[in-house]
Amino acid sequence: MYQKLTELLLPVLELGIYVVAAALFAAVGLLFEYQSYLFLTGGELLVGAWAAGFGLILLAASYRITTDKLTPPYRASSSSE
Repeated sequence: MYQKLTELLLPVLELGIYVVAAALFAAVGLLFEYQSYLFLTGGELLVGAWAAGFGLILLAASYRITTDKLTPPYRASSSSE
């Protein structure tokens, strides 16, 4: 019984971790982009450019997690039906 339960829970737990990671990367990336906007409009060009670059890296990481880890299992299951 416990083996069946762990076989069911492990993919769900893995999916949940990837969803939380992608959401956190996206949220923090958006916060950095907003902060870079505030820095750039305030005249802090170097800090604003750094924050914009870091925000883009975080948004790209969120996109990569979403496309590489979250969508392939669903693409494979929908194409086999």
